[in-house]
Amino acid sequence: AQVMLRSFLAKKVDCVLDPVFLVPSDTWSQMAVLPDEKKPYVLLYNLGNSTDLLNMICRKSRQAGFRVVSVGFGHNTHFRSRGADPDAEVLDAGPREWLGLIAGASFIFTDSFHGSAFSILFRKNFWCFEKDRERKNNENSRLYSILKVCGIEERLLHPESAEKRPLFDAAVDYDAVGEKLEIRKKASLEFLRSCLREVAYEERKKPSD
Repeated sequence: AQVMLRSFLAKKVDCVLDPVFLVPSDTWSQMAVLPDEKKPYVLLYNLGNSTDLLNMICRKSRQAGFRVVSVGFGHNTHFRSRGADPDAEVLDAGPREWLGLIAGASFIFTDSFHGSAFSILFRKNFWCFEKDRERKNNENSRLYSILKVCGIEERLLHPESAEKRPLFDAAVDYDAVGEKLEIRKKASLEFLRSCLREVAYEERKKPSD
């Protein structure tokens, strides 16, 4: 969006972090309601249609000894996953339960920006994949952006090479990720404060009744 807006506007365009990164991760942890899962599980949270990739993820997860839990697909959690064959499907998760499913997972596979964002906030090992690559307005640019900000572009799973990748061996270096996010968080908060200061200044300039 920043690149697009720069081509239309004759002014500086800042790119700030999504609001979920601007509060301490403990805030989200305190809200999370952990699921009643006794065994280690892999969480699927997909919004697009990636049937072959999801089938491969389910197969490899079971081979690695994990249960596969899906929290549905689409723009909410009330639809069944297309193409996936999970051991359990959660169709009635609210925000707190959704957070808990991510917080309790051993690994997460998602094509969702916020699925990836909360995986990062909870310092989980995760893989993200592109949503509906063949569709023009697929919103994948947000995924590319947050992976680049965090310096973990390698966590993008491509269908062409996913079969050969060791999905459960490589861990995310969250110490390095945390340092990068902290820099962007400070800059993002300062941008918001500057906007508020400008609004307050304009309000003070208005004549009183």
